[in-house]
Amino acid sequence: MVDARQQRTRERLREAILALGTRGPVSGITMAELAGTAGVNRSTVYEHTTSPQALLEQVLLDELDRVRERHLVGLTPELAGAASRAVMIDVLAHVDDHAEIYRRGLGDASRPGPLLAVLAGHFRESVRLILAGGAVRPPPGAPPAETIARFIGDGAAGAVTSWLDGDGGRDPEEFADAYGTLVPTWWLGA
Repeated sequence: MVDARQQRTRERLREAILALGTRGPVSGITMAELAGTAGVNRSTVYEHTTSPQALLEQVLLDELDRVRERHLVGLTPELAGAASRAVMIDVLAHVDDHAEIYRRGLGDASRPGPLLAVLAGHFRESVRLILAGGAVRPPPGAPPAETIARFIGDGAAGAVTSWLDGDGGRDPEEFADAYGTLVPTWWLGA
């Protein structure tokens, strides 16, 4: 169980890494700088994370996990298409809220950054959850669930990267509609 003091420290570290990550590359952030920005001792930082990059990834994953929980826990087949769209819109809002961090951390086509793996992993886990819960059933002859998770999850992360770059505009609703044309129709419950 996390006590109130630990929770306050985690929140200060969260705020600090997001602020520092917005200002410049996370690879240039030291543990001492993170501690100073958070207003805690360096030893306290080491109690909570192994590196600024690891902390940033965990902070972003925690936010993405809340999106997943909001839309996908207890999902039924009737709501699968709408939930998939809603998740994408909320993920886009999350990415937009942290646009500077993601612009640096996603990388580009020639050199993917560490946050591309974080985002793809989030989408893959969401696909696994949907498939395991039976909200979407692949058609006969479809590849194994892990292949589906990688195809949809990695593709979604790549599509979000293009969205962030401004390819085709930045309207989340329009992007969610366009994204729906990229995935198999059975995935959206059609």
